[in-house]
Amino acid sequence: MVPSTAPALETLFGPAEIAAAVSRVADAVVRDLAGARVVFVPVMTGSLYFAVDLLRALDGRLGIERIAAAVLSSYGAGTSAERRPRVDAFPSPEALAGRVALVVDTIVDSGATAEVALAEARARGATQARLVCLLDKSAGRRCAVSPDWAGLVAPDRFLVGYGLDAGGLHRTLPCVAAFQERIR
Repeated sequence: MVPSTAPALETLFGPAEIAAAVSRVADAVVRDLAGARVVFVPVMTGSLYFAVDLLRALDGRLGIERIAAAVLSSYGAGTSAERRPRVDAFPSPEALAGRVALVVDTIVDSGATAEVALAEARARGATQARLVCLLDKSAGRRCAVSPDWAGLVAPDRFLVGYGLDAGGLHRTLPCVAAFQERIR
């Protein structure tokens, strides 16, 4: 649980650094998926900020045919993913069939959410399931999954802001920050 009096935060990536990373990632996605039929699959709610900024950076340069959100839950109110992510909502087979599923998340940490989302996209008929994230945090990776595109390398700390939260707090920060003290 997050303590009721949360420790101080340290900004790791500010708005300008995030914007530059989003732009780089968008350019790489456009280059690699040029001509593909794409379904943009943001993993809610954590990817909300990144997904919107990425869509703006793509600016019609990619063949996105649909936007269909996925809802997976693993953290609950705590700060560690204690269980395998549960699929609460996912694009239909009709939305994914014959298309590339571009799974979008702000962070790939343990890899569990990404692994489930990619497998679900494939199971529902996507020709490919590709993963894009702002933050690649490989230090805690438990699953054999890596993003196809990542904007920034994240340190092995619990991160909040820019869509990431701690028990519902700090999601709306315009930056990515870490607690200065370890939280449990």
